[in-house]
Amino acid sequence: MRYDGAGAEIQSRDAADRADNRRAMALSEVPRALPGPVPALPVVSGGRRSDRGPWRALRAIAVDTRWMSLLLFAVTLVGYGFTYHGRPSVYTQYLLLADAFLHGRLHVVDPAPWLELATWHGRAYVQYPPMPGIVLTPFVAVFGAGFPQAWLSIFLGAACVALAYRVMTIVFGDPAVAGWTSLLHGFGTLQWYHVSVGSPWYLAHAHALFFLWLAVLEVVTRQRLFVVGLCISAAYLSRYPTIFAGVFAVVYFRDRFSGVLKRFQPVGTARPSVRAVARPYLQLGLGLAVGVLANAGYNYARFGVVNDIGYTLVPGFESMHWFRYGLVDVQYAPEHLREMFTRLPEFRSEFPYVVPRVYAMAIWVTTPAFVLAFFARFRTRIFGACLAAVVAIGLPILLHGGSGFTQLGYRYTLDFTPFLLLLTASGMRGRVTWWKAGLVVLSIAANFWGVLTLRFLDVWTW
Repeated sequence: MRYDGAGAEIQSRDAADRADNRRAMALSEVPRALPGPVPALPVVSGGRRSDRGPWRALRAIAVDTRWMSLLLFAVTLVGYGFTYHGRPSVYTQYLLLADAFLHGRLHVVDPAPWLELATWHGRAYVQYPPMPGIVLTPFVAVFGAGFPQAWLSIFLGAACVALAYRVMTIVFGDPAVAGWTSLLHGFGTLQWYHVSVGSPWYLAHAHALFFLWLAVLEVVTRQRLFVVGLCISAAYLSRYPTIFAGVFAVVYFRDRFSGVLKRFQPVGTARPSVRAVARPYLQLGLGLAVGVLANAGYNYARFGVVNDIGYTLVPGFESMHWFRYGLVDVQYAPEHLREMFTRLPEFRSEFPYVVPRVYAMAIWVTTPAFVLAFFARFRTRIFGACLAAVVAIGLPILLHGGSGFTQLGYRYTLDFTPFLLLLTASGMRGRVTWWKAGLVVLSIAANFWGVLTLRFLDVWTW
């Protein structure tokens, strides 16, 4: 402390300088507390920068996000509901499964002859993962087995769009990027068509997407690894490949998981304890184990084995051409890649001129905006985590027989769509220019075309 003729004034100035330094240090820690790229603070409010301080600005973002998320949810719900227009699905496997759960059974009774079900010791079982049946159970208990399952699918799809906006706002801090990406998710990806149809296969995708978004939201907010694992477990019990989304958390929290490498540093250097090294692995692993063990127990109760053999018990499995190499084989990969990247719609000389192929179509045809992922910020934590998740989830899909059959586009991409959307948002690079917005609009137009021709005109080809 300095003293001269104006000692009191200098003391006051020093105290103010120290307070400014503490505030600067606090602000420097904000990017570490919030995952992903963080916008310059203070945050914009109503198009102008707010001078009310960083924490009030962050609180304002949270309030605005809730209202915007609610608006996006409502708009998506109405849009999907209009597309559905009360057309029920004749494929009711999960409704039958929910009814079985209510009656203390795992097998279904009196199934329609067109339903493909696994048969074992004279009983019929739903061969798909059980989560949609579990979620449908209270609805079937109240409304009966005639409950329109598509409404659950539509609700979950709309919730996914709201969750996506929340996640994008936290990660990128830009309402414009979050808004455009959320609109892309709702109406510019395959979610629109499949969620509004709501058949069992698509209902499973809706559940998996919902739980994956919950997992990502937990990663970028409270960061509880056990809860992240639980959410991914729920997605896994809807769609098996999504269990590999656990790699997203591992890469995103690489500082936590790198302790195992620090244990091998030379003697004399600071090394973490065994407990500190094991903690993140145990937390995430226990959450993931809940789903894996639950599925193993479910299989054992049905078939007497812990692995998934339901598909192989469907009558005629051996004669199905798409399973000619068995359920899983590397020889299926080239076919998946062709369907995913090269298959085009059919062009005709009469209306509607361009007709979707319901066996599969290329990703860039149905969602051109995904090319923005190639412009993502490569040196960010979110990029590495999302890329790892896309690869980890996509690889087992390439090895599975069949590419999804009746669908719009290549629906298996829905299993890693949240991570593709995060990469796409990163590719906007903090500014939605006209050509980036144009790609989003083009994607919405492509999916509108698909929904129109399939749901309203009923025109399609293989």
